[in-house]
Amino acid sequence: MFRKFAELQTIRQVLVWCRQEKILLPTLAQNARAAAERITWRLPVYPTVHHMLTKPGLFAGAYAFGRRTAPP
Repeated sequence: MFRKFAELQTIRQVLVWCRQEKILLPTLAQNARAAAERITWRLPVYPTVHHMLTKPGLFAGAYAFGRRTAPP
């Protein structure tokens, strides 16, 4: 995302690229019962891409979650 933003220069163009490439991003489901059901992967919308590029720390946990099978 950040490389594409550097290349394309606008959030809108990054959004268009993500949707053309069918890149899914994590979102929180509103009516999920279990924690595992809360994160769903969907095509991005403008506010999601905007927040991701302007406040990347908020999204870091979503991408790092599940990379380890056990605590260190």
